[in-house]
Amino acid sequence: MQSCLASEPKLVLRALDANGRATKKFSIGVPFILNVSISGVEKDVERPVIESLENYKYSFGGSSSSINIINGHTTSKRDFQYQIRIDQEGEHNLGPAKISWDGKIISSNVLTLNVGSVTSTLDQENGAPYFLEQTVENIERFVGERLPFAIRFYFLEGAAKLENIENPTFQGFDVKKVGNPTYGVEEKNGTEYNFIQFSYDLYPQLSGEIVIPSIRASTLIQEKHRRSPFDFFGDLETILGGMGRSKIVTSNALKIQVKPLPPFNGKVLGVGNFSNFKSSIDHSSAKEGEGIVLTLEIVGNGNMDSLNLSDLNLPKEFRFYESKNYLSGGILKDGSQKKVFEYIVQGLQPGDFEIPIQKFTYFDVEKKAYNVLKTSPIKIKILPGGIKSVVVEEKAGDEQEVFHGAVDQDEIEGINKVGPWELKKERQIPWFWFVFMCFLPFLILILNWLYNLIRSWAMKSEPYIRKRNAFSRAQRFLKSIKKDEDFKKLYFMFVDLIASRAELPENQLTTDFIETYFSKAAFSEKELSDWNDFFIKITELNFFPRTLSEEDKKSLLLSSEKWLNILSKKL
Repeated sequence: MQSCLASEPKLVLRALDANGRATKKFSIGVPFILNVSISGVEKDVERPVIESLENYKYSFGGSSSSINIINGHTTSKRDFQYQIRIDQEGEHNLGPAKISWDGKIISSNVLTLNVGSVTSTLDQENGAPYFLEQTVENIERFVGERLPFAIRFYFLEGAAKLENIENPTFQGFDVKKVGNPTYGVEEKNGTEYNFIQFSYDLYPQLSGEIVIPSIRASTLIQEKHRRSPFDFFGDLETILGGMGRSKIVTSNALKIQVKPLPPFNGKVLGVGNFSNFKSSIDHSSAKEGEGIVLTLEIVGNGNMDSLNLSDLNLPKEFRFYESKNYLSGGILKDGSQKKVFEYIVQGLQPGDFEIPIQKFTYFDVEKKAYNVLKTSPIKIKILPGGIKSVVVEEKAGDEQEVFHGAVDQDEIEGINKVGPWELKKERQIPWFWFVFMCFLPFLILILNWLYNLIRSWAMKSEPYIRKRNAFSRAQRFLKSIKKDEDFKKLYFMFVDLIASRAELPENQLTTDFIETYFSKAAFSEKELSDWNDFFIKITELNFFPRTLSEEDKKSLLLSSEKWLNILSKKL
């Protein structure tokens, strides 16, 4: 009975922060690791099912195995990890995690997590030598109102260097990147930091509470070593940049309250502050059907890139179509911009007309009220002389022929009555070309049928050819990686190799599929564990590039050659 109980696995569910510490307190929008540890397993175990996990944003991060032998007693453990993010404040229950074992359901503990709204990182609060921060000018905005957003990497002089930064996620916003990174100095909690800033303009598209999740950055941490009086190379090491190691830092998350615009009976064209709305035409008179360029100009501070004026107020005798629109003159001193809209307008009847007032309705974010800008009306004269309907009559004896047609009165020429007339024979197509042109449609059909046949065969054969050449392609890929020392491409090399052998599109390849695929290929548990460690390493190198030492490069190349050899035998 005791041996049966000893062989039953035990499940433990834990939440880990970015530094691997177990905790139950997190901030909204900040990812953390959910770890399921299964101990006492002596055979393969399926991935556990975690209750309530589907209610949150998560992704599977892989699994690992370990075996410990202490005083002749062997214990084994399997860990499954998930990256999870919670975007709502309050208390959240996760779990239990469950697996099926010998016909029974084994369950873990239930985690109760407290998720709060925190606007700063722990590193910032603790006065760390470097930290990552996301900031906005104001956490309350109207729909469509400009929200300046910045990412800043703070660091003490010589403490750290920014290597790579993750692209932020802006769901529910129209996003405009502002300029290039800027550099500066700022005092935080009594300490003077250097910083690098990345700026954006965000324009919320939906009302309600929107969370901007945290992001991660890869940094190179400068490690200082104690020098002895006989250290003659210390100064040289300082000049060359010293020793360093890569570390991932995580920013804070932000919660934005977006208010809906007040009710309005009409079409709102912009949100912000606008002025100087005017119109002009390139000619004050034109012939019937002749194109006139009508230009509208608006100056303001809002989402100018997305601003669209597609409707014009014109007399019924006119028609128009949009020509182009563009930003003109760059950013003005007050931060506003000018946008120009050009239209081609045509008068269809002669007469004196007026292009009426054009209106631009916008929501003024400072006054929190709607405002209307108007252009001045424009006088325009449409002249006759464009395309007109005419009648030409010819009389021959008692017969009369009437021709109704359309001619341009400005371009018609008189009949030539001077000089000799020459009789010109009509050119005839040769019989050869006549026959060829008759058979050309049938030839095109035959060639099209052959093309589709070859294309269909190629598409059906492509997975087989891709699978057959997978290892030779991977070997060439590896030689290219050695030559260029671009080791982050190792990830793409192995993804392409496994997807080709499994006859699966690359975008459908998952960690779970690879594990199942390798298990069917008779991989041992130790080989699966070693593969997981290797694959996690090259995945991190691809998504968070870092500077590798010569020893790391040699180790990666040897491991890659080793796994290419193993996969060629088993797959």
